[in-house]
Amino acid sequence: MEEEKGPELQVDWNEGFQTLVAQPDSLEKFTELTRLAKEFVYLAETYGRIIIAESYLEPEKRTIKPADLGSFLLLFCLFSASLLLFLPPYLSFNCLC
Repeated sequence: MEEEKGPELQVDWNEGFQTLVAQPDSLEKFTELTRLAKEFVYLAETYGRIIIAESYLEPEKRTIKPADLGSFLLLFCLFSASLLLFLPPYLSFNCLC
């Protein structure tokens, strides 16, 4: 029996980030950067939980198949570092949690 798959949703995190960074500084810009960061962290944590929970399974039985994470980790580090550079001083990491 063939496994039924739902629609694949892909988000271009870099495009969203770059679009926001290019906007003039405003409360709306930083609110959207905060929302984007929260969403990114939530999804990263969710994927991490799934990967850890299924680590005992054979690779072909896992929900998230093993892949080369080099580019993902680089993107995550760059995104995180970039976010720190563009947050105004009156916003702290406390607003990202």
